[in-house]
Amino acid sequence: MLHSVVPDLELRARLIRRPRQEIGESELLRLISDARGAGWNLVSLGELLDDPSSPGDRLALTFDDGYRDFYDHAWPTLRSEHAPYSLFVTSGYPDRTLFHVSLVVEDLVKTHREIDLRLPDGSRTISCDDPVQAARSINDLLWAAGLESADGALARYRESVTDYGLTWDHLHEIASDPLATIGGHTVSHPFLDLIDVEQCASEVESNRERLRFVLGVPVDLFAYPFGRHTDAVVDSVRAAGYRAAVTTQGRDVAADDSWLLVPRLCVESGKSFGDLVDGPAGAPGTPR
Repeated sequence: MLHSVVPDLELRARLIRRPRQEIGESELLRLISDARGAGWNLVSLGELLDDPSSPGDRLALTFDDGYRDFYDHAWPTLRSEHAPYSLFVTSGYPDRTLFHVSLVVEDLVKTHREIDLRLPDGSRTISCDDPVQAARSINDLLWAAGLESADGALARYRESVTDYGLTWDHLHEIASDPLATIGGHTVSHPFLDLIDVEQCASEVESNRERLRFVLGVPVDLFAYPFGRHTDAVVDSVRAAGYRAAVTTQGRDVAADDSWLLVPRLCVESGKSFGDLVDGPAGAPGTPR
């Protein structure tokens, strides 16, 4: 499981490192080359699920959310290395109803003396004299308020910040790639286990239909935002017509796993492929 792939220099310049969210371009290339060098086969997630008990070590690469840097930095590497991948898209990003909050916050604290947040319990003003502390404070407040409040909290800055999401034009190009599988990841990336059943069903179904309508490709795989799910959430995913869904549970895929609760290992910046496969969840001879 990966999210964002950025130039190495950009990664090193971050105010706040997010090793489970961002890796460098060179790290993605090294992951692919090290996996193949160790005898692993890179396959699509669909191929892995079609025959999970197939012999040999197999690795399926998945990318969540829909960051613009996937188009700029991850995709060129994946194509040059002929590496299959799944891209799970939150449709609010290309529809421009959402933005990638942590990246926007980092931009804002670098360029403003203070940030005014409009939170559900009132307004808060955060000084940016210490940009690192300001970014941490803002992210903590937004997380505590619920990420669904983030866009409203920062609405006044919406027109002045960089948009870090993929566009529909980007996605049309990516969807035409034979290496690509497009999957669903809700409309607004909520905690599905904390919203009511009707909202959950709408998030899951509307996202799938939007991707199918705009891109004209099958959308049969789903990723749970934050990996959060309950039995009711799984039922909504099943009812929406998804063939399989992936979680953030950090272990290998087993033949007897529910295909609506497929585990994934998280690729972490600064960690090697050996760390990924030989850690507590690693075991040779099983797909990822």
